[in-house]
Amino acid sequence: MRPIPQSCTYLAIAEVRFHGVQHLAQHINSVQAAFHQANHVHAQVLKNQGVQVEQMGDQQMLLPAVQHHFAFANKDSTRQFIMNEQCLVFKATDFQDIESFISLFQEGIYIINKLLNIVTSHRMGMRLLKRIMPRPGLRLQDYLQVSDAQLLGRFGGLSGYGLTELAHQFNEIHLLHRVKTSPASDLELPKDIQSNDMAFKSHMITHQGPSIFMDSDAFIERYQDLSLSTVKDNLQKIHAILGLAFQSSVSDLALSEIGFR
Repeated sequence: MRPIPQSCTYLAIAEVRFHGVQHLAQHINSVQAAFHQANHVHAQVLKNQGVQVEQMGDQQMLLPAVQHHFAFANKDSTRQFIMNEQCLVFKATDFQDIESFISLFQEGIYIINKLLNIVTSHRMGMRLLKRIMPRPGLRLQDYLQVSDAQLLGRFGGLSGYGLTELAHQFNEIHLLHRVKTSPASDLELPKDIQSNDMAFKSHMITHQGPSIFMDSDAFIERYQDLSLSTVKDNLQKIHAILGLAFQSSVSDLALSEIGFR
């Protein structure tokens, strides 16, 4: 049996944004208890430096401020919910399929619905980070569409990396799709994503070599009910668009050997 290329979604992210929760810190103990009961037993407070708008007389000014995010992870650190006053984010490094991923995210939606009475949202999104590691005897170019493959080796010598980016809109779904090819690389995360001590699959950590990284991010921005059914409907639609983005970047060989997973 010939070796197959290694490929997987090494990080999946779902997000919902809503109107600000007043005095979230006052409710965080009950929120933490609910996530603990849902097997997210590790809790921590993440502090990020940001800015906030302050009214100074007749003028509005941006002033530095520390933003607090409340994180709840499972015991294996492969799944994590992060919440602040405006959004709930779910991250998973053990992504298997879209159905189970949505079900896990719905647990968090149920908790904030019940405890904080958050019943409407104005944005829902999903982001998939994938890595393809070619099997021995094949090149990175063998797994890419011509438009992406041509970046590598175009000038001769050794390319450091190649990067393409597409912003597109499919009706109400906004997509940003990036493809990075690297002749030699460790596992990479985009600069706007923090690992927060999450555990990644071992072969993703140990492999150093030719890699294709795909970062597909899409969202729907409109006011709607925040319910389990709307979350499922939105994320299924978004996942289908992310699948199209993946198919548009990889070769027939990649689709036959890897598929979209």
